[in-house]
Amino acid sequence: MAEGKKSKSFAGLVKPTHALSNFDKEMVGMDEANVTHEKNDIHEMKVENELTPFSTRISKGTYAKVRQYEYWERATITEIVELALIRFLEDKESAIRPLPEKELKRLEDLSRKKKKGSKK
Repeated sequence: MAEGKKSKSFAGLVKPTHALSNFDKEMVGMDEANVTHEKNDIHEMKVENELTPFSTRISKGTYAKVRQYEYWERATITEIVELALIRFLEDKESAIRPLPEKELKRLEDLSRKKKKGSKK
């Protein structure tokens, strides 16, 4: 590079094509220091980021708040629930304690049966 010349940076050219949701802003702002590299059963099974169907029942009032937030923040219910569960579980020691072998096998068998049943 010639003396006195600066390299060009393309960082200023990247602009989002749509408004970022609060979830997106939070994800963009995450730094490596906040990421855990501990391994547990979930990491070992290599399914940490794979989405899995999950259903539950919640009060109508909570459901209404989720829908309102979803609409006004342009978020998805998946993003809202995922972030809420992550925040809830982040300081719970039981959430990072590995499952006993017997329970892990039971969950793997259950997962296998569900996958087999959905391939009709």
